[in-house]
Amino acid sequence: MQNIRDAIHAAWEEAIGVTIDVDQDLFDQGADSMMALNVQLELESNLDVTVPSCRLMREPTVAGWASIFREAKVN
Repeated sequence: MQNIRDAIHAAWEEAIGVTIDVDQDLFDQGADSMMALNVQLELESNLDVTVPSCRLMREPTVAGWASIFREAKVN
């Protein structure tokens, strides 16, 4: 399921406009809450899954989001 992480990574790099580290806090790399919501909605649509925003905000890294989206996709 590496492709989920890749999709999240690509969506965030497009939103922020710079190369980002998958293990670093997204907000420390230039993200803001509106970006997070937009990226979340885009990913939910593309991956055909729904994830609670509060879970994503507690794991503000690409790696964290990938884990949450993978779990939601399986369930």
